[in-house]
Formats: sequence, structure tokens, C-alpha cells
Amino acid sequence: VKDESGKKIYRTVDRYMEHFSMDLEWRGIKIRNYHRPLSYVLTLFFELGFAMDQFCEPLPPSTDRNYPEEVRVPNFQIFSLRG
Repeated sequence: VKDESGKKIYRTVDRYMEHFSMDLEWRGIKIRNYHRPLSYVLTLFFELGFAMDQFCEPLPPSTDRNYPEEVRVPNFQIFSLRG
């Protein structure tokens, strides 16, 4: 959600526990994103005997123009599993 000047003031989180797809376009690339709750995804791996070694939510460098928004809610989660 943006304010009247176009500055992002917050991100909405809705339907987090639902499973759904959405078509997105980012930097000229069209993709279909499949949303699943993190607990659902990780449980599938754990049930197959995998163990998590690492988990991180990377941010761009603090000098990046998007940093003030990304530090509020990271876009990515990366986990390392071993089985």
C-alpha cells in the first residue's frame, strides 16, 4: 500500500495459510507464483527425512534503493536441507 506521494507504507499479508497461484510480471518476465505456507513446504521435506542446515532471509546491500522497503519484509527465504 502506498501513500498519496507514492511511497510504500506497508505490505498487506492476506490468505497466508491458503494454497493458490498468481500470475506476476517482474522486470519484463512473466511467471506463475505458487503460494504455500512455509510450514506446509517444510513439513513435506521433514516427512521425507530431510533436516534443515541453514535458513536465511537475504536483504540487498544497505546502499540499494529498495533497502528501506526490503528490510521491513524480506522477499526471499533460502533454506538448506540435507537428506
